[in-house]
Amino acid sequence: MASPTYRQIGYEPGFDGIRATGALFAVTAHASMILLPDFDQKGLPELLPGTFVFMDAFFVLSGFLITALLLKEQHRTGGIGLLAFYRRRALRLLPALWLLLVVHYIYASIVNYDMQVERETIWSVSTFTVNLRMDNILTARVATGLTQLWSLSLEEQFYLAWPLIVLFVLPLRRRLRTVTIILGSAIVIITVRRYLMWSDGVNWLRLYTHTDTRADSLLLGALVAYWWVHGRTPRKYLPAAAWVATAFIAWGVINLSVDGDFANRGGYNILATSWAVILLAALDGRWFMGRIIGARPFRAMGRLSYGLYLWHVPIQFAVAYHAQDLPPLVRFAIASALTFIAVYLSWKLVEEPLIRYKDHLEKKPALRDQGRSTEVTAGAGDPPAVVAEV
Repeated sequence: MASPTYRQIGYEPGFDGIRATGALFAVTAHASMILLPDFDQKGLPELLPGTFVFMDAFFVLSGFLITALLLKEQHRTGGIGLLAFYRRRALRLLPALWLLLVVHYIYASIVNYDMQVERETIWSVSTFTVNLRMDNILTARVATGLTQLWSLSLEEQFYLAWPLIVLFVLPLRRRLRTVTIILGSAIVIITVRRYLMWSDGVNWLRLYTHTDTRADSLLLGALVAYWWVHGRTPRKYLPAAAWVATAFIAWGVINLSVDGDFANRGGYNILATSWAVILLAALDGRWFMGRIIGARPFRAMGRLSYGLYLWHVPIQFAVAYHAQDLPPLVRFAIASALTFIAVYLSWKLVEEPLIRYKDHLEKKPALRDQGRSTEVTAGAGDPPAVVAEV
């Protein structure tokens, strides 16, 4: 009997465009602290308050891409090289993060921040648990300038657990209906839990940052990946649906609030679904906007988006603190210039060399064989092949 035919993910320029767009709007949201003289000290962005809608873009994209890559490897080799997967993730994410933490610790000691909170935050960031410390914006003990790292902790928790789930619970050859029921049920459970907790008066930050109330977007991305790999995602009217999704997100950027009823009573699910439609349209290739966000400037910004995510918040906080007497636009220009320098240095000195090193390791016979020797298999598969992560 012939083996089933599965789609296999490769480099998708539109994905970098989605990352770039999300990163730029995140910078805009956090710029409230230096552009608005009466910025709300509770920490909620007043400049385009609905920019939180782009967080679901990162979650859906991460869930989709990681799942598609794992299924691609499982199809080619019959298993998943767990150590190789974790090594790739560590080399891509951790060194740049550690650089930020070292620089921030030195800065905090110079300006006399609360060093106990600083050490606690660095420990929780290093153990991927900082999101679990954020229950209330007024009482959360997270160092100023590192609050954005809650989402990295949530995604790292996903990266640690998800390969094991794909391997042992939801392998490629599991019936698609079964996968849909399992993941769909998990999404519904998280949605209902978030709704009930919001109705009981739980603080919005607790619902926004914790894994048990935000993992549904990651799981939706994973579910879409299963459907796409099996060739079961719809194509009819997909470009039109992507325009509708884009219009909804644009409306949300202006009108929605992260601490409002809509977001916590099902709005996150609508946002995640909208991003899933946009992701599929970018893959499909027929959507005009997909070609725009896949252009070279967006691809370049997408590659730099991790460094931009890491550095823009601490730099904006520092500029807001040290340049209070300067006009807002001057503060914004200074923060933008410093952020560009930090992102460029992070890319050139840390990220790009380690991406090359990671790719070099994947080509070395000894480590390639080690990856196979640590590979846990789950059923028959195709002849072994090296799977390069995009």
